Amino acid sequence: RMQLLLRENLASLGRMAAGIAHELGNPLTGISSLVQLVKRRRRDDSFIVEQLNLVHDEINRLTRLTHQMVDLARPEDTGKKNFDIMPSLNKAFQIARLDPKLRKRIVKMPGDAPPVLVEANEDAVVQIVMNLLFNAADFTDENGLITVEVKHGADAMVEIRVTDNGSGIPEADQPHIFDPFFSGKKSGEGAGLGLSVSHSLARSFHGSLELEKSDPGGTTFLLKLPCKGT
Repeated sequence: RMQLLLRENLASLGRMAAGIAHELGNPLTGISSLVQLVKRRRRDDSFIVEQLNLVHDEINRLTRLTHQMVDLARPEDTGKKNFDIMPSLNKAFQIARLDPKLRKRIVKMPGDAPPVLVEANEDAVVQIVMNLLFNAADFTDENGLITVEVKHGADAMVEIRVTDNGSGIPEADQPHIFDPFFSGKKSGEGAGLGLSVSHSLARSFHGSLELEKSDPGGTTFLLKLPCKGT
């Protein structure tokens, strides 16, 4: 009953956020365009460019936050289809690498491989993998290593592991990492929605997301997706 009540509350929050995101979307896009324009005009002033980069980073953070809140309102099983997970992983990486913090990490993606077919919502899977990459970047130092691996697992599931060599998630925080608005990051560095949204999205197409391990040597998240036709 508590889980049902939580899901209903999150869905209500998501619907409200959808309206907020719609109202914020155009102003944020406009501000971002103006920032880019001023950067081009003042590219010779390193201080101005540095400050504008900070402004742009905050715009991107607000945009991601509104998108994450909207994801809470997604109905179950929306947009499921069969698709090859490998191009989707690459798409997630190409988008996520635009984040300045992730650009300062070493990310090892799967190389050329035969198609790995899953049944899920492709856009949602891209969002989940992006959230896991952002999370790994937050908990690793500059030039830290993040590895993404894919393999066929048991019970007709495809397993995607995102592993980093960071300091790990504190043991006291681990039971709460999928709770909405819980964040183990520094104040102002996260709203605590990325992992919660990812967990809900994975469950919506009968997959799962779990913390497989976390210790001072690093952290591994395991995303399981149904194989095609299961």
